[in-house]
Amino acid sequence: MLSTTLRRLLVASGLVVATSFGAASGAFAADTTNVILGGTVTSTLAISSSNPNAAIDLAPSQIDTEVKAADLAFGTNNSAGLTVASSGTLTLSNGVATPVPFTVGIVAGASGTPTSYVATGATVFTTSAAAAPTTAHALYIKYSTAAFQDPGNYAATVTLTVTDN
Repeated sequence: MLSTTLRRLLVASGLVVATSFGAASGAFAADTTNVILGGTVTSTLAISSSNPNAAIDLAPSQIDTEVKAADLAFGTNNSAGLTVASSGTLTLSNGVATPVPFTVGIVAGASGTPTSYVATGATVFTTSAAAAPTTAHALYIKYSTAAFQDPGNYAATVTLTVTDN
């Protein structure tokens, strides 16, 4: 009888020990996973314009004349900044008379007139840092009329394209 009791005690002890090792072995198991994160930050690149002068007075003058042509707002969230380029034919024309060629320049805020002007297809303005899309600028044109400029209505379109650097 002692041997039966001893056998039962050993079997029961073995079950307890086996259960303990089985539970402990799960606690020592290692399992890992990787969570790969990704996302997209969209560009806030933008440009807008308003024309403060519905018509520019083309005073006959053979000297360079600078005129504010529009108020601009542009900016980007790109830390490298942006570039503004002009395109189109930079010529005031009425289709009949001698055209009036001009160049364009951009100045930040209300800080006077631009220090440089460029022809069509050239970079007009460059920033090297991000700026809010509503940062104020002004577009100026510089022109000279002919000695005997024909009277009439002259028109032109300046196209400005803004790109992230």
